[in-house]
Amino acid sequence: MPYEKFIPPKKVQKAAPKPPQAKILKGGQVSLNAVAYEQYLKGAKYVELFYDPDTGKIGLKPKKYTTKAAFSISSGREGQINLSSQYQALG
Repeated sequence: MPYEKFIPPKKVQKAAPKPPQAKILKGGQVSLNAVAYEQYLKGAKYVELFYDPDTGKIGLKPKKYTTKAAFSISSGREGQINLSSQYQALG
């Protein structure tokens, strides 16, 4: 019986899904990774910023239209939200 050459099947490895992440940068910007942007802010052009002083947590509420308290979302690769000018005025 002749031998047959064994060629192992190609395995397609999928990258592990990344969890949603947010960062506050030095310049007063909030940066979200693509997963967080797609999961929580998709379709929004603005966000409203909330702060809970008891827990020290911030919250972002997506908005399609601007309000007096809304910050615009810049079109960055990670879905950056520019808070720099208004953020500095708050402090």
